[in-house]
Amino acid sequence: MQASAPSRWRRVPAYAADYLVIAAIAAAIAGVNLLTGGFEDGFDGRSRLSMYLFATLSFTAPVVLLYALMEGVFSTTPGKALAGLRVRTAPGARPGLPRALVRNLVKFAPWEIAHLGVWITPGTPFVSPPGIESLILWNAALALTAGQALLILVTGRGVHDRLAGTLVSRMAPKRASAD
Repeated sequence: MQASAPSRWRRVPAYAADYLVIAAIAAAIAGVNLLTGGFEDGFDGRSRLSMYLFATLSFTAPVVLLYALMEGVFSTTPGKALAGLRVRTAPGARPGLPRALVRNLVKFAPWEIAHLGVWITPGTPFVSPPGIESLILWNAALALTAGQALLILVTGRGVHDRLAGTLVSRMAPKRASAD
């Protein structure tokens, strides 16, 4: 159940393109917050936990669900489609939503660990110096991401693919019609 060697390196631009889509989603959410004054109130008496949960439910969860839906239903994401890649099970079937959801929950876990590190920073996130807990979480997220990337490049499958029973492979070339 290994992906072919060429698809391993094709995953790099695929990830980059997918993260550009995610950045556009984040920019749209930030734009709505700026236009509606959502950032002006600061914490407004809300706890960091409630703000973290709000951020997770309003941004991370929709992104994970969106990518799980794209992979579960269409076997691809915008980045994978551009790179000519798809997500499949070992027999070659679409992964379906449950497998794609597991795949994306595991894939985005380091990202969410890093977000948690931001929200537990003493003082104002992105302004105040981080505490030791934030530094530990950020380094853990970085180590998990680096380990994941290395595993993909060496074996063709990351932890998220192994746990979900999926693999990433090249899309089959389109057949010419017999017109």
